[in-house]
Amino acid sequence: MGEKSHDQETITVLAHKLGLSKRVMRCKYDEHYHLIELKLSSFERPVLPAEIGRLNHLRSLHLRCSKLRQVPEEIGQLIHLERLHLDQNHLAVLPSSLWQLPNLRYLHLDHNFLTDLPPEIGRLRNLRSLELSANGLRHLPRELGQLRSLRNLFLSHNRLTTLPEELGQLSSLLILAVDGNPLTRLPESMRQLPRLQTLTREDGLAPDGKDHLMKQS
Repeated sequence: MGEKSHDQETITVLAHKLGLSKRVMRCKYDEHYHLIELKLSSFERPVLPAEIGRLNHLRSLHLRCSKLRQVPEEIGQLIHLERLHLDQNHLAVLPSSLWQLPNLRYLHLDHNFLTDLPPEIGRLRNLRSLELSANGLRHLPRELGQLRSLRNLFLSHNRLTTLPEELGQLSSLLILAVDGNPLTRLPESMRQLPRLQTLTREDGLAPDGKDHLMKQS
């Protein structure tokens, strides 16, 4: 029970610093009493406390629909994290340690204030789904092409005028959403995507093969 007690102490600290009741913090423990899932939402404090890094058995962390402006570098200590939801916050920058999470599979960053992404995003080799819709992104790093496990990439409603040719290296990609961007063309390399099933852009859903996907709006 000591491990659960340790995690509960951390939850108490987080609740106090975020001005929340522990009753609104949804927690899930495994059979060894390790906290593996934490869901928080609708808190007013702009900074996530550094104590989040103590929850080193977390696999799923939901911090949605709040006014979060800063995530601490300590989030990089969550080496077992597989799912991270930071959508619908006020984030303009992200901690560099985020790109060092070795087991991250699902990353939700939509509806924030991000304008660019660092090349280090290419380190997330196990990432399967990346949600970046409704930010202010103007360009994407070519290192996105290193995410060979990526199946879903959502980039809708940003300010992208081009996409990197390296997207053609995403051999596992099934869904790509780029509607709501001022794109004039798609990378020629997208014809090489072997598994792509759905592409959404300004002219709607384009499900029929690579030639159709390359049509201009």
